[in-house]
Amino acid sequence: MDDLTGCRLNDYQLLRQLGRGAMAAVYLAEQQSLARRVAVKVLAAELCRDRAYVDRFQHEARSAASLTHPGIVQIYEVGAAEIDGVRRHYIAQEYVAGGSLGRQIQRSGVLEPVRVLEVLWQVGSALAAAAEQGLVHRDIKPDNLMLDRLGAVKVADFGLARLLEANTPRMTQVGVAMGTPLYMSPEQIEGREVDSRSDLYSLGVTAYQLLTGDPPFTGDTPLSVAVQHLNSAPDPVAKRRPNTPAALAAVIDRLIRKSPSDRYDSPSALLQAVSEAARSGQSEGWVTASGGLGATLTGASSIGGWSPRTGDDVEALQRLAAAMHADSGKQAASRGRLRRIAAASLIGLLVGAVVGGATAPRAVLRSSAIRVERFETVQQQLFHAKMAETPDAWQAVLRYHPEADALYHRLAQRSLALCLLRRDDAAGAARVLESLPDDANSNGGHDLAVAAARVVAYDRLGQDDKARTAGATLSGASRQELDELARVVPELAAQSTEVLQRLQ
Repeated sequence: MDDLTGCRLNDYQLLRQLGRGAMAAVYLAEQQSLARRVAVKVLAAELCRDRAYVDRFQHEARSAASLTHPGIVQIYEVGAAEIDGVRRHYIAQEYVAGGSLGRQIQRSGVLEPVRVLEVLWQVGSALAAAAEQGLVHRDIKPDNLMLDRLGAVKVADFGLARLLEANTPRMTQVGVAMGTPLYMSPEQIEGREVDSRSDLYSLGVTAYQLLTGDPPFTGDTPLSVAVQHLNSAPDPVAKRRPNTPAALAAVIDRLIRKSPSDRYDSPSALLQAVSEAARSGQSEGWVTASGGLGATLTGASSIGGWSPRTGDDVEALQRLAAAMHADSGKQAASRGRLRRIAAASLIGLLVGAVVGGATAPRAVLRSSAIRVERFETVQQQLFHAKMAETPDAWQAVLRYHPEADALYHRLAQRSLALCLLRRDDAAGAARVLESLPDDANSNGGHDLAVAAARVVAYDRLGQDDKARTAGATLSGASRQELDELARVVPELAAQSTEVLQRLQ
């Protein structure tokens, strides 16, 4: 397959190749009109000459483009452009910078139980949104689960698995890539009609591997793996990893049952089970409400009576905002803790999970429609800014909703600063960061993400003394706080640490 690095496909300048397969190559690209980074998947030249394949490719991609959900890699455009006499068909989609879960487990081996629970929740939320539109993914596996800069999981290649199935060599062939057979449901292997329960099986196999280090079945050929999916009983999760919490093991073991009727009836039913497992985990101590999706699953319910489901994110955010205005007669320490939990839950909702259904803003992510428009609520404006990820979109939160709670403004300003840093605008980021107070809550605690961003921004501007001053906040933080910073914004944490070590 040819390398198109440096070529331009309509509005997209291809910068470098991110990966390639038998049918397509994926490039990091700059969308010229919007000055943003996107991922462009370009079909192989020989497939572009097959009219039937191209028609099917366009149909499936456009069906997937109808899904607008923060847990699904968004398709911006399906198009074509002529290069060297060949009409090259492509998909322009959201660029997810953190790599895949497949690569992560290659490096780390296994994930902690709470992280696997988060993956189940986030992917389950995406599958629920797809099921509402009658779409089945058909190829859920670690390599199709992407991680954004904050560690949130996004499902890639929705709608394209039909194309893979139609163009994959026979399963009996030795040496065929094992990616799909390792995770296929029994009904999919047999060629029967599949629904969302097939995706749940593949998600269960994925979670099994994330937790234990290996999928339940392996073999020398795709056929040998397929036969095991059909006929062999998998080892229970707890046998492979004995310290697995019982509530989590029960969820995964049910997901990988042979018969679809023995699994959860739908992704929504899975989400309810994950929520119950999270509450059990909180009582047992392996799930906390200190941040990330753990807060979404447990902290939010404790402060607003909210139980996770596949929609109503705006309602949940409004309840979080109300929680931040708790009875002023409560003790300051309680108010501070409540506010921290609410803030963490808000961030978890924005970056990771349940946005969709009737409360979601209309589709604004297609290239022909993206603009900084005013939304009715600050929560919807924040969601739009998160998905657009441009300075103008974050500034619009402040401009359009000046009356909103200070927490929302702070989140928008911090996100604006990080966005500017990613665009190498250190001076602009520094101006925004200097407008933010050091304290993040009513107890005077520090926002370590702001401190780390200041360190990086000042270093890029050559202002070493200011970088050292900002670094004092990080030096005084606890190990637990620094670990949380590294989990939420790993690149920023690593860069600020490197800067401070060099300035010592």
